[in-house]
Amino acid sequence: MSGTLQLTLRHPSALATPVRVNAYADGRLQVGPATLRLPAAMLAGLGAPWNTVRPGGIVSLHTDGLEVARGHGRGNLNVEWEYASSALTPVAPIGHYRLEASGEYPGTRLELQTIAGPLELTGSGTIIEGGHLRFHGIARPLADADPATKTQLTGLISLLGRREGDAAILSFGS
Repeated sequence: MSGTLQLTLRHPSALATPVRVNAYADGRLQVGPATLRLPAAMLAGLGAPWNTVRPGGIVSLHTDGLEVARGHGRGNLNVEWEYASSALTPVAPIGHYRLEASGEYPGTRLELQTIAGPLELTGSGTIIEGGHLRFHGIARPLADADPATKTQLTGLISLLGRREGDAAILSFGS
């Protein structure tokens, strides 16, 4: 069997430009350059921990192109969470964050950084064989955040990971 299925995806508010997707008979899938913007509240539909955090703001995914083929993949994906908020704290926004996924899969590198906001989220990790995630990071109020903001972030930080002082250790996988 041979051939290619070519799709062009369009959405007036979620996609900045149409996205081309090619699916090949040999199992390869190519996604062209794309930027997708969605309300962060949609993440709650993925279940835990998102349904507990109940996020607000806008999530943007951007790629210059991705290719997936039989357990392997390559490409870069940037995810930004702008105007980030959570129903678990009155602080809004809690920040603006970027997660970069780069390199080939398995072994995709992840880098989380805080762009702005009173809640600092940082960390790094990899996605290994079988789609397993190994990630280590930290969630804490910025050192220069006012005491009231730090107090209001405490409950959210406690749910994100193991407490260590005023921070939470983010650890997924081994």
